[in-house]
Amino acid sequence: QAVPIFNGLDNDTRVFSIEDGGQHNFTSDATRSQHSGTKTLTEGAATSIVTVGVPSNSAVGFIVEWTVQANDATDYQSRCGSTYVACVNKAGTLTAVVSDIGTSAFAESAGASTLTVATTATTATNDVSFQLNATSSLTQTTLSATYFIRKMRGLGNITPL
Repeated sequence: QAVPIFNGLDNDTRVFSIEDGGQHNFTSDATRSQHSGTKTLTEGAATSIVTVGVPSNSAVGFIVEWTVQANDATDYQSRCGSTYVACVNKAGTLTAVVSDIGTSAFAESAGASTLTVATTATTATNDVSFQLNATSSLTQTTLSATYFIRKMRGLGNITPL
């Protein structure tokens, strides 16, 4: 039997739960949803990590907190940041705007290595894909992102990719 990994509470009473690997689609425009996951990245390429549904004639807003980690089995890098994404869909015309929140934090063990990360969003019919594009100065054996997304407003599913 599946085990709940997230419980939604209302005055300390569980009103819904999300099982491991699951998602929850709220039916009220006033509610929020969230999801977390890990995604392997391809260096120098914008990699979609999650898609958020934006139904026609609606608005959706979400925040993605992310950490990109790279290593070459000797040295390690970590860059963490947060990004706002605002979306509107007017009669099938979808627009998404990305805004990074402040300066991302960077830590590394090599002494002078670099790890850059760019955030973008692409649109398709009723969907916005959030992307990370990472480039490391290491000849990495691992390049991955861990993320936590909070949808602050709007209908539509959060789908990990």
